[in-house]
Amino acid sequence: MLAILNSSTALLTLTIAFFWIGERFSRLQFFGLFVGFLGIVILVNPANSSTTLLSSFYALLGASCYALCGVFIQKYLQDINKFVLIGWSLAFGSIVLMPLAIFNIPETLPSKATILSLLWLGIISTGIAFIGYVRLIEKIGAVRTSTVAYLLPVFGIIWGYIFLGETITLNVVIGCIMVLIGIFFATNKKVDSLGGDRGT
Repeated sequence: MLAILNSSTALLTLTIAFFWIGERFSRLQFFGLFVGFLGIVILVNPANSSTTLLSSFYALLGASCYALCGVFIQKYLQDINKFVLIGWSLAFGSIVLMPLAIFNIPETLPSKATILSLLWLGIISTGIAFIGYVRLIEKIGAVRTSTVAYLLPVFGIIWGYIFLGETITLNVVIGCIMVLIGIFFATNKKVDSLGGDRGT
C-alpha cells in the first residue's frame, strides 16, 4: 500500500505542474500515468496491506514533497546552480534528520557491511542519483522524470527474485508490463495538449 502511495508522485507532479507552471501535457501522457499507476496497484495488491492510517499519511506526504520538489526544480533551475541546489538539499535533509539519529544511536557499533551499505546509499544512491535526477528534470521536465517512481516496486520485485528467491506470479508480470506501457506513453513527446496554450 505504501508503495502505491509513493508511486502517486507522478500523478501529483502532473497536477502541481499543471496548476503552478502551466505545464502542457498530452492525453497519451495522462493515459500513461494512469496505466502505470494501475500497474503499481496490481503489483503491490493493497488487499494484502496492513499499513496504518498514520503511515499512509506520511507516505502520501512524502510523495507530495517529491512532486513539489520536482516542479520547483523545473521552475527555478535556470536561476540556481544545480550543484548548489543539490548540496543544500542534502545538507538541509541531514540537519532535519539529525535529531532523530541522535535519539536512535545503536548500542553496538554497526558491522562493516552495514557501514558500507550506508555509504553506498548516501553517496551513490542519493548524492550521485540526485545529480541524474536534476539533469533529467532539466532535459525532459518534472512530469516525465517523476515516472521513475513507477519503477521502484518493479526493481524491488526483480531484486527479491534474484537475491531472496521470491516468486514472480502472473499478477506481477501483468503489473510490470502495465508499468512499462505506462512509462512509454507518459514519456511520449507528442503534445496533444490538455493544458491549453500556457507555456512553462
